[in-house]
Amino acid sequence: MKSDNSRKSSKKWVIISVILLILCLLLSATLASLYIKQATPQRLLKKLGFDVPKETDWTLESWNSSIRQLNYDSDIVFIGDSLTRGENFQEYYPEKKIVNLGLTGDSLAGISERAALISELSPEMIFVEGGVNSLSSNSVDDLAELYETMIVDIIADNPGDTVFIQSVLPISKSKHEGGLTNENIVELNNRLQEIAERNGVTYIDVYSLYVLNGEMNPEYTKDGIHLKDEYKHLWLEKLSDYIDK
Repeated sequence: MKSDNSRKSSKKWVIISVILLILCLLLSATLASLYIKQATPQRLLKKLGFDVPKETDWTLESWNSSIRQLNYDSDIVFIGDSLTRGENFQEYYPEKKIVNLGLTGDSLAGISERAALISELSPEMIFVEGGVNSLSSNSVDDLAELYETMIVDIIADNPGDTVFIQSVLPISKSKHEGGLTNENIVELNNRLQEIAERNGVTYIDVYSLYVLNGEMNPEYTKDGIHLKDEYKHLWLEKLSDYIDK
């Protein structure tokens, strides 16, 4: 018969083996998840808790490089997130040479970085939109500070151009998440209006066109944030007040 010590030793190794197996399974699941999400070494290290430098988005870098080489003399540049990306400004203003720098999912920090490209397109008018993708994880104060820095830089890089700040649109209450609320959108819009006044640029209230009872009019939206095609004209008609002057 095995001694008590032998039984305890066997039991100990069984427990250790089970723990090691569980750890291996967890590591395999993590690696599989990262693979599915097109993992890179940087993402793997970050997932494991290491502090790594920001990855280079080569698709975006290639896009930026192409814009710099266009040598295009535009009339108007629109820059923003998916709301700007989804508008067909050129179709609505066919007599204008328009460049749409809207990028789906872009944060305010990303828009600010890309704003340096605007001067490469030699516009006369610049329309800025963005912020909704950053409110869930940033304070209104931080976003207002970043926004003002971006506007100051745009003005400096594009002397003589007319700059417009467009308000953040309302969202459906079902889309509230963290700091992303209609209350914070209203507060951010108030700050954007103050930024416009301080820096001598024009603030455009698009929010009021789409709000109903403190949230996005459900008739106007397809998912609580983005606009149905048949209601985008409200925004475009509002811009006509400034573009057609």
